[in-house]
Amino acid sequence: MKIYDYLGVIDADFVNIELEKNIDVKYYIDPFSLILKDKKRTNFSQIALNKLHTYFQKIADNLHSRESLAEVVNHIGEVKYTKLGWSEGGHGKGSSVVLSDLLINELHNSDALITGLVSDIADMSIFINGIGKDRISDMITNIIIDLLSVYTRDQLGKFEKVKFESVSCYFWNEEKSVWGKRSIEVAVIEGIQILLVPKRYVVSLESNDFGYYQFIYRGFLEALKKFYLMYVPELGETYKSGKKKGEVKLPSKKAIKEKLELDKVSKFEYCAILDIALKYPGILEQAKDEFREYVKIKLNK
Repeated sequence: MKIYDYLGVIDADFVNIELEKNIDVKYYIDPFSLILKDKKRTNFSQIALNKLHTYFQKIADNLHSRESLAEVVNHIGEVKYTKLGWSEGGHGKGSSVVLSDLLINELHNSDALITGLVSDIADMSIFINGIGKDRISDMITNIIIDLLSVYTRDQLGKFEKVKFESVSCYFWNEEKSVWGKRSIEVAVIEGIQILLVPKRYVVSLESNDFGYYQFIYRGFLEALKKFYLMYVPELGETYKSGKKKGEVKLPSKKAIKEKLELDKVSKFEYCAILDIALKYPGILEQAKDEFREYVKIKLNK
């Protein structure tokens, strides 16, 4: 049974999760949705983004040693309460120890972080090998778990048949930039402990709209089209007719890919991207702007 059916509602602000014990719905919390979806910041998104910003800054400040990094990521694990993800046979594979070790390895060895290619938590899912959208969702859930608790009480407090109980957990204290431990409320329905997530901030796990290849195609190549005429004017063709006859066209993405041999660059060969960025000052920032504008349009359709 889905939670909407249990509550007797047709629609709601939160994800319509399954109330079966070992079944999750295949969605993940999407950082781009938190950053770009609201034209006007909601209280939820403002607090969440502040938490994520201070957490990412803490990671960036502690890249120099595995021990320091371990203190930042050692409370990241799969949170069972939201019932989001791939799981169809219960939780446990995403234990805190396993995820922490994975994160430490990938973050500590990441050229993308060291060189500044990654500038916030949303970039991590695009540019850091081994940290995909499901792992980023786990990170966000841990970081904002106290916020999800307040949201769940706000959404379900009016339903008499929904009970609440306290559980002890770690949460990210954005004011002190440290992990804290406290009791939070979770909803209890049919013996299942639940934290709700606003549906406007989730995306299907099967969606590939906001990944690395989309960044290359929708961000990097779009930016290069505009930069390339300044540096490689021979790629620009002229209009043959019409009002723009004789004016130079922006080069095609195909021409740029062939010129830079981008088809030969595998997913995590950042050196090639960074080499190009060094040749064309400002290209990386422009590429991120182009990509996020594309994402924003997709999210707000």
